[in-house]
Formats: sequence, C-alpha cells, structure tokens
Amino acid sequence: MQMRWVLTWKSDGRAKARLVVRGYQAEELGQFRTESPTASRRAKHLFWLRTANLKMRCYKGDVSAAFLQGDLAPEIAEPILCEPPAEMARLMGLSSQQCVRLVKSVYGLV
Repeated sequence: MQMRWVLTWKSDGRAKARLVVRGYQAEELGQFRTESPTASRRAKHLFWLRTANLKMRCYKGDVSAAFLQGDLAPEIAEPILCEPPAEMARLMGLSSQQCVRLVKSVYGLV
C-alpha cells in the first residue's frame, strides 16, 4: 500500500501533518472487523444505576486518536507492507524498491 502526507491548517495558522496509509489498496479489505467495541444501552443504564446506588462520581473523557495506541488486529495474519513517500524513504536510507512493515495502527488503515 502507498503512503502519503495529509496537511491540515489549524485556525491559529499552524500546520499539522499526518502520514496516512492508503488502506483501500489492501487486498484483505473487508475481511476483518473494524468497528469499535461499545456498550449496549442496557449496559450503560446498569452502569449508571449501580453508580448512583453506590453514590459514586463518574467522569467522562475521550482519548484523541485512541485507535493509534493499539496493536494491529490479531486476525491480520500477513505483515502489512507499505511504500513510504520519497522524503521518508530518503531519510530512512531506503531505495525506491524497498518497503516498510507496519507494526502499529496508523491513519488510513481500515
């Protein structure tokens, strides 16, 4: 799969760059689960009921880009190889025929 840079501009004028994998190029696309595990409505209600019953306080939070913290899905048997952008390959000392192997989750990978 190929990789590319995505550049976005913030409201204060700063730029943010992300390295993104073109995940739609994966041959095994659609062969493994991609949804996030979430609690059912009943589970949430039971949680709130138990919390109130024990007079506990709850705090809500969010982890930005949490999916980037995890390992690759265990159902992906073969290594995922990517073609880095030219400037990344140059900095890593790679030739144009060499690829990199993903070991963690990245932007763009389904």
